[in-house]
Amino acid sequence: MSFGAKEIIVILIIGLILFGSSKIPEFARSLRKGIEEFKKTGEELTKGIETKDGQEQNKK
Repeated sequence: MSFGAKEIIVILIIGLILFGSSKIPEFARSLRKGIEEFKKTGEELTKGIETKDGQEQNKK
């Protein structure tokens, strides 16, 4: 499911109406921080799996 330009504009307008213009930047910062944490956790998990897999292959 992908969103086109019209759908994104409608969502932004609804967000602006619901939260007001003062809350949008705060929400965007929180969203960005959450995405960064999610990516960081994913990278750490991948690195941990690769390390564990490498250790198991060395035992064989």
